[in-house]
Amino acid sequence: PDACVVVLENQGGTPDYTFGSSVTQVDRPRIRVVARAAANDYVSAKTKIEAVRTVLGAVRNQTLEGVTIMCVLDTTGSYPLAFDDEDRPLLGCDFAVWLDA
Repeated sequence: PDACVVVLENQGGTPDYTFGSSVTQVDRPRIRVVARAAANDYVSAKTKIEAVRTVLGAVRNQTLEGVTIMCVLDTTGSYPLAFDDEDRPLLGCDFAVWLDA
């Protein structure tokens, strides 16, 4: 399809350890989200990536398949990547994800 969004795993940071009544590990993987729109439709790709920033930025303390996602932090803002071979614009945004492991 011309218009789509993909989530790619990216290099993450080292885990953080917190100390209280027990040692807790906080994993910090990173993800890159890429949005694509129809040929020469930069505005639609920009609108889509900004919607992704809004949705992921609102994630706080949610559990998915036994893993608690503490937060998803936008680390770059949206940025243009390129146009593909069919002149479809690609825009990206990078995120740090904090997981309570």
